[in-house]
Amino acid sequence: VISTTAKTLLSNVWRESSVRRETAFATGTAVVVFIQLLVGYGSDCQTLQAAAYRAMMDCFALVATVVSVVANKRASNSSFSYGFERLQTLLWFANAVLMLFIAMFVVEGMVETLLMGSEMQPSGSIIAVGALGLAVSLALAVLLPHRISYQSSSFAGTTAIANVLTIFISYAARYERGPMLDSLVACAIGVMIIWSAWPVFIRTGLILLQTTPMH
Repeated sequence: VISTTAKTLLSNVWRESSVRRETAFATGTAVVVFIQLLVGYGSDCQTLQAAAYRAMMDCFALVATVVSVVANKRASNSSFSYGFERLQTLLWFANAVLMLFIAMFVVEGMVETLLMGSEMQPSGSIIAVGALGLAVSLALAVLLPHRISYQSSSFAGTTAIANVLTIFISYAARYERGPMLDSLVACAIGVMIIWSAWPVFIRTGLILLQTTPMH
């Protein structure tokens, strides 16, 4: 049962248009990630799977932002005398760590597939899902870049690039060396995930360690 205080808090937060927008984007991105993983594993398209994991980073980032906004509405207390100012940084750090592990999993899995051979099945659904992911990632990059980059050198455009590569692979897979190219591109996206997550990992880690911010 949600207490009256919690209901009031959520009601006040929901009145903010930015929170509603970010919640809508997080929900939409989560749906796209689910569809991409479903189609990716169903068709054995490694590029689509890797693109889904890259989009997952954006989704977690938006969720972290919404959660931190809700938490910051709470007043400080005896247990949290300084409030919850560091919660978003902590969530971003956890997101970066998770993405680094996922990227290593993606690269390792795709290298193994590259050596053993891929059984990718070309499908029109791959193109459709790639185009859907591209549309959502472009919307995120244009409308909410500050929410998913955490002022780091990584940028939401890498998700769009991953989806463009997915559409390209759906055509290339029709040729003899298409499946091998699928594995190579998926490995490249895994490296892109590391490239996106590493600056966030470093920046948030330094903040949590209370070091002097880098300029």
